Amino acid sequence: EHSQVRSTLTALAESQLELLSSALPQHAIQFLAMESAEAVPEHVGQLARAHQGVTILFMDIVAFTEMSKNCKPVEVMVFLNTLFSTFDRL
Repeated sequence: EHSQVRSTLTALAESQLELLSSALPQHAIQFLAMESAEAVPEHVGQLARAHQGVTILFMDIVAFTEMSKNCKPVEVMVFLNTLFSTFDRL
């Protein structure tokens, strides 16, 4: 039974790491793994990296899920293209 619990927890951890790896750069995952939860906001500036011609934006669009349920897919794509094109021009 102990072996089964360990196996299940290992599989869960690996799946969470895979998900994080698909969204965050490796240095950010390492930072989050090594820092305590309390220290993350205080030291998050250490994550900053500069790459010429590249911007990564994490955002939450308020009411996006509801909007996307009530619009045609093409309307959602036009909205997102307009939104991100505006950011590109900044």
